[in-house]
Amino acid sequence: MILGLGAATGAAQASPPPGSGFMFMGYFPTYASCVAQAQANAPIHGPVYICEYGTNGLYLLWMH
Repeated sequence: MILGLGAATGAAQASPPPGSGFMFMGYFPTYASCVAQAQANAPIHGPVYICEYGTNGLYLLWMH
């Protein structure tokens, strides 16, 4: 599993657990497109994001 974690949080982590405050924002075909959408959403949804490589071959965007 390949993860990208944004903002100043440091290390990569797995899918956020239920109740963690992260919201699923959608699927993206590439890591770069996931990060670009996370950066575009940051003013609205917060600066912390996770781009998780899913079993379906797409990147899942989680934001907090």
